[in-house]
Amino acid sequence: METHEDPLHSLFARLDEARAGGASADAGESTRAFLCFWLAGEEYGVDIREIREISKMRVVTPVPRVSRDVIGVMTLRGSMIAVVDLRARLGLAAPDDVLPSRRILVMSRDGELVGLLVDAVTDVARLPAASIEAPPPMTPPTGAAFGRSVMDCVAGIGRVAGRTLILLNLGAVMELETRGGS
Repeated sequence: METHEDPLHSLFARLDEARAGGASADAGESTRAFLCFWLAGEEYGVDIREIREISKMRVVTPVPRVSRDVIGVMTLRGSMIAVVDLRARLGLAAPDDVLPSRRILVMSRDGELVGLLVDAVTDVARLPAASIEAPPPMTPPTGAAFGRSVMDCVAGIGRVAGRTLILLNLGAVMELETRGGS
């Protein structure tokens, strides 16, 4: 066994701990665990229970005639999974450079595994219910999404340790339709 420890090891340990704990009581107040990640210069969070695993970037094979946000498919432990560029899905600008910190968040959607490409995974944050605010009312942007609004994907705004997290509803994110094929 190698003595070099993967830098994501402690993150995975916190991920397992957060999944096992679910919502916990802290002085009578419930908390929720969120996996935090960066996307286009903003920090986001998703409910940790929705994420099956975090994968380093792998070879992704492009698939013709799919929406622009689906960058292709990859093999993960013998299974083919679609990989969605979360930046494109949310109508955000593409990065200027290929980021070595990119990760794929693997989730289950309707019984199928789906990968969401993000810029970097940071940590697992436990947020007391009182630190989660409803998203502010905003006019939906004229981005890549139509039908369901990108704003429907924001479940709330979380504040923890001086950080502001945009909390996403992954169900709503996956229901977004995007314009055009590849």
